[in-house]
Amino acid sequence: QAKILDFGLAKLSLTGATIAGSPATDHRENDGPHEPKYETEGLPASSPFLSRTGVAMGTAGYMSPEQVRGEKLDARTDLFSFGLVLYEMTTGQRAFTGDTSPVLQEAILKQIPAPVRDLNRAIPPKLERIITRAIEKDRNTRYQTAAELRADLEAVKQDMHPRRSVAWLTLAGGILVISLAIAFFWFSRHKLSVADLPEPKLRQLTINSFENRVTGGAISPDGKYLAYADTKGLYVKLIESGETHFIPQPESLQNRQGNWALASWFPDSAHFLANAIGGLSDAPDSQGSSVWIASAFGGAPRKLRDDALAYSVSPDGSMISFSTNKGHLGDREIWLMDANGEHTRKLFEVDEDGALWAISWSPDGQRLTYVKTDATGDSLLSGDLSSGSVVTLMPPSELKNMNDFVWLPDGQLVYSISEPEYKRNRQTCKYWQERFDTSTGRPVEKPRQLKNWPQVCMHSPFVTKDGKRLAFLEREGHPTVNLADIAVGNRQVRNLRHFTLSESSDMPWSWTPDSKNLFFMSYRNGPLTLYRQPLDQDSAEQLATLPDPSHYPTLTPDQKWILFMKGGFFQAPPVQHPIMRIPVNGGSPVQVSIAKNSSALMCARPPSNLCLIAEPADDHKELVLFVLDAFKGRGAEVARFGLDPNDDGWQTDLSPNGSQIAFLRGPAGPLSVFSLRDHSTREIPLKSSSNLKTLNWSSNNDGLFVSDHAQGNTRLLHLNLHGESSVLEERSGGEGTGVSQSPDGRHLAISTWTLSGNMWLMEDF
Repeated sequence: QAKILDFGLAKLSLTGATIAGSPATDHRENDGPHEPKYETEGLPASSPFLSRTGVAMGTAGYMSPEQVRGEKLDARTDLFSFGLVLYEMTTGQRAFTGDTSPVLQEAILKQIPAPVRDLNRAIPPKLERIITRAIEKDRNTRYQTAAELRADLEAVKQDMHPRRSVAWLTLAGGILVISLAIAFFWFSRHKLSVADLPEPKLRQLTINSFENRVTGGAISPDGKYLAYADTKGLYVKLIESGETHFIPQPESLQNRQGNWALASWFPDSAHFLANAIGGLSDAPDSQGSSVWIASAFGGAPRKLRDDALAYSVSPDGSMISFSTNKGHLGDREIWLMDANGEHTRKLFEVDEDGALWAISWSPDGQRLTYVKTDATGDSLLSGDLSSGSVVTLMPPSELKNMNDFVWLPDGQLVYSISEPEYKRNRQTCKYWQERFDTSTGRPVEKPRQLKNWPQVCMHSPFVTKDGKRLAFLEREGHPTVNLADIAVGNRQVRNLRHFTLSESSDMPWSWTPDSKNLFFMSYRNGPLTLYRQPLDQDSAEQLATLPDPSHYPTLTPDQKWILFMKGGFFQAPPVQHPIMRIPVNGGSPVQVSIAKNSSALMCARPPSNLCLIAEPADDHKELVLFVLDAFKGRGAEVARFGLDPNDDGWQTDLSPNGSQIAFLRGPAGPLSVFSLRDHSTREIPLKSSSNLKTLNWSSNNDGLFVSDHAQGNTRLLHLNLHGESSVLEERSGGEGTGVSQSPDGRHLAISTWTLSGNMWLMEDF
C-alpha cells in the first residue's frame, strides 16, 4: 500500500525534542509523580532528510541535479524525485546516500545508482528501465511528462497482473509532489515488500570471480544439494546452510588438464554423474573424456567409462544415457549403460556429418529426447527405447534461435530464445512453454511465453523432482582491464595483473600525460561511463557518463572533451549518428557534427591537436578521413583508403604524434601506413598473422600493437614498421585484445575478454 502525505516544506519543531548540539531544558522536576521520564531526540537541523530553505529549496536526499545546481526548475524535477521514491520502494534502499547534505548533493550530481535488478531480481526489467529513465541526471533524456511515465507504469502493471487492478499506478499521474521529508521517515521504518509480484524468487548460489568461473552445476532431485564444478574442481553444496564440500580429485586425474562437467543426479539424491572433460572446451565431446559417479557425502569419484559423455539418469535410476564416437560435428551415437557402467547397448546414430547431444529421459522412462545436428541445423527429436522409432518435436526452423531448454516434471518443455537486444552489455532471453505428445511429436498445446521469468539467459538448467526449484548457470562475457609493464623495445611484458578489480565490463581508453593515471570506460553502474584511476590505487574516480553511445569514444588532445557518436551500441544501426561533445568531468552533451554508420573517431596526443573522423563512402568502396574539431565540426579531407564493400572488418588508428594513419583493410590485411607529412603510403608485411582483430599505435610512433586470433587462441603482438613481430601474450579463447600504451612507454593497459559463470536458484516459478 502506498500512502501519500504532503506536508509541503516542513520545519523542524523544537517541541518535545532536544536538538543535537543545543542545551536542553529538563522539565521533569515539575512533572507529576506518575508522569514517565523520557527524552526525545530530534533529527539534527543539518539532516539531509529534512526540507531546508535557501538557494536550493528541497529535501537533499530527493533533490534533482538541477535543484542541487540552483537552476530554474520545471515539472521534470518532480519526476526525478518520484523516480527516487520508486527506486526506494523497489530496492529497500535509497539511490543516493551521504551523511551530510553536501556529500549527498555531490552524489546526486555525479554518482550512478546501482541497477534496481542488481538489488532486487524480482523487479520486472521493464520497471527497472522506467526507474532508470526517471532518474536520468539530464532532464532532456528523463521523462518529460507525468502522463508519459504513468503510461509506462500501467503497461508494466498489465504485463504483471493483466486481470488485477492497476489503481496503485495512478500514483504516477495523479500525484507528482510527494512529501519527501515524510518519505524518509516512512522508508527508514519499512522496506516495502514486492512479494506480490509474480516474478520467481532468484538466489545466487555461487560467487566465483571470472578468474575461477563456475562451468556447470545440477540441483539434486530433492532440492537439498547443488553439485557444481569450477575451473579448479568439483563440489557439493548444501543449499540451505551454504556448507560446501570439495570432492577429492581421483588419483588418475591428478596431473590431467581439463574441466569437470556435471551430467545428472540419481533419483536418490545421494549420487551424481560428472564428466571429466579432455580439454577446456565449452562444447565437450566424448573424445578424451570419461564418465564418473560421485557421492554427495564425500569420497573420490569412481570411473564408469572412458571415451564417453554422460547426459542423464533414467527416472528409476537403473540406466544412464551417454554419447560416444566423435564425428566431424560431435558425438554420433547415443548409448545406454547401467548404473555400474556395464551392459551397454546402442540406441541411435547419425553419419560422420551429424551429431547427437542434449539427451533427456521422458518422465515415464520409455523415451529419450535429444538434439540432432546436421547440415540442415538442429532438430529436437524423441526416440522410443523399445521400437527405436524417432519423431521430430521441433525442426531446425524452430530451434534456430533456441538458447537452452529443460523438461519440467509435468512434461512441459521450457525453452529460451536469445533476444537481439542487449541490456547492460548482456545478452537477454525470452522464455516459452510448450507441451508435446512425445510419441507422435505433435504439440498438445500452443507455445506460451512465460512473461514472469527473468530476462537473464539460463544455461544447463536442472529442475527438482517436485518442479518447485530450478538451478541454472548464468554466464556473462565481458572485457576487463589488465595492466603490464613493457620493456626491451616493446618486445616483452612483465607483471601482468588485473587492474580495475571488478566484475564489470571495463575497457582501457587513454592516459594522463604524466602516465600516472589510466582512463577507462565501464558499464559498472549501468550506462557507459568514463573513470580515471591512479596506477598506485585500487579505486577509480567517476567522470562523465555518455548517454547512448554508438561507437567507441575518443579523448581530445587537451583532455577536456570526449567525442562520441550517439545511437546505441546494441540497437539497429541508423543511417547517421550525431557526433557529440561532452566535458570529461561530466555535463550536457552538445552536437558537433553528423557521421555515417560504421564511422570511427580518433585523436592524437599533445603537442598535436589533431582529431579525425574515418567514414565509409556511400558505396563502401573507400574509407575517407576528415579533420574533426570539437567545436567547429567536420573539416578538410586528409586521406582515402580502398575498401572491400563486402567486408566491414577494416580498422584504422592515428599515431600519438598525429603524423601517421595506420589502416587495415580486413583481418587478413593488407596493412598500410599513410604519412600526413608527405602523403606517402607504405605497406607493412604481415609475415605471421592472417586474422588481425585490433590495431593500436605504440606511444613512440614506431610500431603497432595488434592481436591475432587463430585456432581458438589469441596472440598479442608488437609489430614494427618493417613487419617484424614479437609475441607479448598468448591465451586461449577471446576475439581480440585492444591495448593502450602509456605516454612514457613503460606500461601497457590491455583489454582482455573474460567469461564469468555462477549458479543461481529459481523458486516459485
